[in-house]
Amino acid sequence: MGPHGAIKFSMLSDETTAEGGLRWREGEWRAQEVCTTPDGHVIWRVHRGVAFRAESGVNPFTELCWQQEARGVKALAVTDTGAAWVVTADSSLQYHSK
Repeated sequence: MGPHGAIKFSMLSDETTAEGGLRWREGEWRAQEVCTTPDGHVIWRVHRGVAFRAESGVNPFTELCWQQEARGVKALAVTDTGAAWVVTADSSLQYHSK
């Protein structure tokens, strides 16, 4: 993550640069936190206290594919199956299945 919540990403299947490194791009969305499943197929992000889940089967690096799931988010943890546990500002614990 860069300044002001800017997210940089690289697809592992992309061609590498001439120097052999990854080709980094800046995403169209912002976040203070990003969580994924171990296989990377389900992605959640938190931006300004709002949790979003990337819609499955869509490239998550464009703004249009994010579904808002919770507000007042203080902490987020993603399970191996893509569900999320969310702690909110009022100390409630929420479970969001994918």
